[in-house]
Amino acid sequence: MRGVFVVPGSLGHLHPQAALAQAMLVRGHEVTLVTTDDRVAAAQALGFDVVSVGPPAGSEFPGPITFLVDDDAIGELERVVGDRGADFIVHDHVGASAALVGRDAGIPAIYVGVGTVRPPEMVSRVDSAVRAHCSRTGRIPLPDGGLYSTLHLSRCPPSLQPSGFSALPNTVSVQPFSHDGVPGRARSPGWLDAYRAPTTVYVTLGSWGAQPDALELLAPMVSALARLDAEVIVTVGSGGPISELQSLVPGVRVEGYVPQKFVMDVADLVVCHGGSGAILGALSAATPVVAAPQGADHFWNCELLVARGAGLALGGGGIPDPEELTRVVDSALASDGLRASAAELAQEIAQLPDLAMATDLILATATS
Repeated sequence: MRGVFVVPGSLGHLHPQAALAQAMLVRGHEVTLVTTDDRVAAAQALGFDVVSVGPPAGSEFPGPITFLVDDDAIGELERVVGDRGADFIVHDHVGASAALVGRDAGIPAIYVGVGTVRPPEMVSRVDSAVRAHCSRTGRIPLPDGGLYSTLHLSRCPPSLQPSGFSALPNTVSVQPFSHDGVPGRARSPGWLDAYRAPTTVYVTLGSWGAQPDALELLAPMVSALARLDAEVIVTVGSGGPISELQSLVPGVRVEGYVPQKFVMDVADLVVCHGGSGAILGALSAATPVVAAPQGADHFWNCELLVARGAGLALGGGGIPDPEELTRVVDSALASDGLRASAAELAQEIAQLPDLAMATDLILATATS
């Protein structure tokens, strides 16, 4: 079979779809990743056939927004689907216009969530953007931007979801798989294989670490955490400010890109920005979370995390107060309740359909 994966934006959007795309390739199916000019290199680095729909539309997250508002890019996606003879499309919420393309091509468009279901206001924005495109182009819109029109794979344990989740149509909960957690695709670095410490705090901003002001946020956070009676590991991603952070906070281990699964496995606590990948990666490893939300879906994720009892959050956004951060981290490290809730979620995640089963569901939908 032939699949087209609409891959917007950051690694947080790319890695879940890359995991599915790789699983399809292993089974002998054909895969094309469709993205924007600024994301081609990252997608090609993972070894896929990549087609760009052109330059990003321009916004805080330029790659994702293209697939919602740029009529030419959506038209280019249609062309790729036709040229490749696609049997199905895979997209996430910011590629919701793919549902229109799939419907009009007579093939299913499968929605793969990045984490918890999107907050109502975000779904409303997606729906408004897709309806505006339909108004301009004469298409007939789909409810909720088309997100739940066919199969929806929710990469999140149900007990972490908001009320009303069970009523969503065409929805199946699956494990929060990611490209860097696929066996054989990622390896633990040598230094981590031999790593031992009584207490470890892992600090990550996920794909948010690529923001220009990441160092401005990380430096005071890491400086505060370095005063704790714990080892601190920080990852800043490929091209991140390793030397700058090392010079500001000597004695803290700072690495570039490390597949987060391996660091989560040795961490006693994850301190992050509240992104879906960081939170779900931590919970998959039964590791509690302290989050300092910054934007996007971070505040929504943190609200659900705290309600489930598996983490704590600092309010307000921006750079957290160092004293408050250390106090909250100390409290989290001492909390048996947070550890118990994180362990419950890890067990729940382990019992969900895995990557292979998710792949089966997509193929079954494409052939039904």
